[in-house]
Amino acid sequence: MKVATFDMVVSALVNGHVEDWRTRLLEFFRVLRPGGRLVFSVEHLSSTFVERIYNGDGNYFETDLVGME
Repeated sequence: MKVATFDMVVSALVNGHVEDWRTRLLEFFRVLRPGGRLVFSVEHLSSTFVERIYNGDGNYFETDLVGME
């Protein structure tokens, strides 16, 4: 069911923490009016890595699972 209520959807710095992008994007476009805009941002990966290097626990060649609250 298309609602088409909003002119703009803003989603700042949250999309990087969501596994199911398809469902999220479908919902964004469901509520947008024709010609509406979606504005979103994600954290740049290098900022997290630089923070970890600064704290002394980063290695460029390692991968690990991290969480954020």
